[in-house]
Amino acid sequence: MIGLVLAMLNCVEVTECEEAKMFPFMLVIAIATGVYATIIEPYTQLSPKLRVVSLVLVVMLPFVVALLVTANQLILEILWGIKVMPEPDRSCQGLKNTIKDDKRKKESNTEDGDTKNLVKTVDFWLFYLINMCGTTLGMVYLSNLDIICDLKGYHEASFLMATSSFSLFFGKIFSVIFSWYTREKSIKSKAATSVMLIMMPMPLAFFLLIGNSNACLYISTGIIGTGTGAINVIIAASTSEFIGSPVSFVHQTIVGSNVPIGILLFGYLAAHSYQREGEHDRKICMGVLKCHQLIFTVWGSISFIGTMLSFVLYLRMRRKHSQ
Repeated sequence: MIGLVLAMLNCVEVTECEEAKMFPFMLVIAIATGVYATIIEPYTQLSPKLRVVSLVLVVMLPFVVALLVTANQLILEILWGIKVMPEPDRSCQGLKNTIKDDKRKKESNTEDGDTKNLVKTVDFWLFYLINMCGTTLGMVYLSNLDIICDLKGYHEASFLMATSSFSLFFGKIFSVIFSWYTREKSIKSKAATSVMLIMMPMPLAFFLLIGNSNACLYISTGIIGTGTGAINVIIAASTSEFIGSPVSFVHQTIVGSNVPIGILLFGYLAAHSYQREGEHDRKICMGVLKCHQLIFTVWGSISFIGTMLSFVLYLRMRRKHSQ
């Protein structure tokens, strides 16, 4: 409701410089909301009325920030109408120059963005498979945590689900923070480097699930959740850098097709393994039977292939940037 009201009023005009100044405040709001939703709210004994009040306060925070920014603009306009205009902020001017340079680079990109030519490039298929073996595989794991808990004989699925939500959310937040505070630094193939580094521990996390230790289950869930969230944000923000052409709606749809295909493929592999092992033992496939080992081995191998592909894409992007 608050978002709808703000969208209809459109009363706050935010410039690029002011957006840069507001970014830390919005990060604090996002982090506070994540902590509240994944830690405080599920594990505190609050009455229904207090839950409603606390939820409204959290949702109101962006609205309050918008009002403060508007009030600050009005005060500055009143002061500037009386006194001499102050010198412009150098940091804001530098940010504006950076944004102009980025726009100029995008406008000067004359590479053919035709879809037929796009799907013929090696970089596109590397990017597509990395997305499938990284983000999509992580989504399959996280969406089947309740079944995985049954397979491993673990009875505290709700706490593990909270752990996965927490890691997924803050994986996205940390990747945004890293991208924002390194936006003016000249790092070659920053997106490809980040994806490669984030994917490195993910195969190990899947292989750790082969054991029956609850500690390994929590560690693996945290690693997979954080990696999935971070890679998801990086890939969404850097698609044009990976595929080497301006991104259109058609391109995004083609790249996004890896999600249903990957979920169908990886989910079917898990279901087939579950059914085959259960029929073989003539028992329910769970707990001490260890019939979940095969699928985690397969998922770990797929994640390892994705990590190797991310390394290949990193080398190609680095060579392209050096040229």
